[in-house]
Amino acid sequence: MNLGKYKDCTHYLLKQKKIKSKLDEISILCATWFRQKCLRRFELPYIEMFITTKCNLRCDACSNLIPDMKDSEHIDKDVIFKTIDKLLSNIDSLYRLKLHGGEVFLHPQLSDIVEFTGKKKKIVSLRLATNGTIIPDNEVLDTIKKFNFVVQISDYSLPNTRTDELIKLLNQKDVRYSYSKDKLWRNMNGLELRDSNRRSDCTIARCTSLIDEHIHICSRAAMMDKLYGIKSKCVNVFQDRKKFQKETISLFNDLNINACRYCDGDTEFALPISAGAQRSTAQ
Repeated sequence: MNLGKYKDCTHYLLKQKKIKSKLDEISILCATWFRQKCLRRFELPYIEMFITTKCNLRCDACSNLIPDMKDSEHIDKDVIFKTIDKLLSNIDSLYRLKLHGGEVFLHPQLSDIVEFTGKKKKIVSLRLATNGTIIPDNEVLDTIKKFNFVVQISDYSLPNTRTDELIKLLNQKDVRYSYSKDKLWRNMNGLELRDSNRRSDCTIARCTSLIDEHIHICSRAAMMDKLYGIKSKCVNVFQDRKKFQKETISLFNDLNINACRYCDGDTEFALPISAGAQRSTAQ
């Protein structure tokens, strides 16, 4: 059994290795295809894992619906460790794991979480996302550097943004980072039932998201389930390997995910808006 996602897996591998030669690209693509198709390796291209739902911003068009949460929390590191171990026992490789929130730098156990995931040989590349408003302490930064994480910074151009300070510090520490400067968001709009399913046209439909032991097609689908009971197909990590793989293949191939009938996603229906615009206090 294999997922058949060798092109997506190769995409993340090329970024990790910084390959630019076309010949090398083709070679890596063929090697990935051989592992998955011939050797039957079960490899996932991407998982973003919620480690916290706490955030210091209230973004009006937050794709993760974080401002809607009444009881936000940091997920305890032991729960995260147990979930990651079970996930990795069910697969042969994960090409990118992104630690996700909320605001990741708020998590008091972040250094331990980074170290734990950084030691996992089955994970090819590692990232964590931040809104650029918090400067992490030296212990966190040193651990991020030690395990070759990429800090993914969003540019929201808000009064409390400390992006320039953060980037300066990352450069001093020689920590890898990416910076999405002046990027527009897409307004995915409310949770009303649409007249069509947006799944096949959505560019973030491959951003599979892990929270509460379940993998969803994206983080918004995960939060629709968690906050509003809008149920969609998802995969429980804590089951036997064969069943997990079968259900994961079904999730990836299903073009009729229920959550995609309540969201405009990143499609032509979602109009561009300024990144990080904040909700009014009256809401």
